[in-house]
Amino acid sequence: MPNNVTGTTFSWVAVPSANVLGAVNGNGSTISQTLSLTDFTTGTVVYQITPSANGCNGAIKNITVTINPLPTVDAGVDYQVCEPTVIPVSGLIGGAATSGIWTIVTGVGSISASTVTGNTVTANYTVNPADIATTIVLKLESNDPDLAGPCAVASDLLNIQINRMPTVTVPADFVVCEPANLLATPISLSGTIGGSATTGLWSIVSGAGSLGASNLWVLW
Repeated sequence: MPNNVTGTTFSWVAVPSANVLGAVNGNGSTISQTLSLTDFTTGTVVYQITPSANGCNGAIKNITVTINPLPTVDAGVDYQVCEPTVIPVSGLIGGAATSGIWTIVTGVGSISASTVTGNTVTANYTVNPADIATTIVLKLESNDPDLAGPCAVASDLLNIQINRMPTVTVPADFVVCEPANLLATPISLSGTIGGSATTGLWSIVSGAGSLGASNLWVLW
């Protein structure tokens, strides 16, 4: 191409594959076009460039531009759970992605192999006791659809807060003798809450009596 000839101009004809949008014919010193795909397969545009100088056309030069589709990933919305043994996780892949894998970013538990069904990627995280009362972070990552090409994998993080399970401890069953004065001699009740519990409430399961207001909440 006579690009060393003073006054050379360039014109081109764009020949895109059927799934490429944005390729148009034109002229100038630079081809600057935004190309996009209508599907998730690789597309191409062949630019047939003709140089012109001093009223003469030079040989046509073909330049092929390859457009690779991008993968997408959605790991879902962050959430909280209450001290489970296993946490099932599920996320979505899209775009050009054909597979995905869940991995651990933070957390001392373990994660199973990922299963891909359609565009859904699932796995199971097994909770370690050290994970309780912390937030674990898992990552869903797609495959690289064009391997060594310019596109990269897509990834998304999922934060799961693992809360302690609330616990309650009540005294052992006991027997009392009918108080001489039911109104003046109530039966005292005392229990303990733990884990993530911050309040407790005594209630009557069976019995026709009532609970005094002073014994309604037991806070520890």
